[in-house]
Amino acid sequence: MLKRIGVLASLSIVAATACSGSDEVSSDTAVSSEPTASLDEFCERYELLQGERPESYVGSQEQIEDIENLRTVALDAVSKDLSTFSDYLSFGAIDSQADPDSNLIENWPEDVQTAVEKIQAFGTETC
Repeated sequence: MLKRIGVLASLSIVAATACSGSDEVSSDTAVSSEPTASLDEFCERYELLQGERPESYVGSQEQIEDIENLRTVALDAVSKDLSTFSDYLSFGAIDSQADPDSNLIENWPEDVQTAVEKIQAFGTETC
C-alpha cells in the first residue's frame, strides 16, 4: 500500500509554520556545508523526494541515501537539521516491518522532530 509522504517520508510530517532560528543554524553549520551548494540544486533534489512512497521506505537504506544526497547540496540554513535527521535514520531506530509505529514522527526524539519540521518548512518556503 502506498501512502503520500514527503521528502522526510513520514505519514505525520508536519508542514511547519516557520523556519525560526535559521540564522543560528547558519552560523553553527558554516563549516560542514558544501561550498558549491546552491538553492537550485537543493530544490531540485528536494522536489524529487516529494510524492508517493511505500511505508517501508521510512527508515530504509533508500531513504537514508536520499537524505544524504539532499544533505550534500544543503544550504547552511538546513545543513544541521539534515544531519540530525540523517543521523537518526542511520541509527536504525525505524523498523517499519517490526514496529510500524516507529515510522511516525510523533514517536521520534524531539530534536529529530524539530529538524524535520525545519527542513520541511525551508523546502516549502524556498522551493
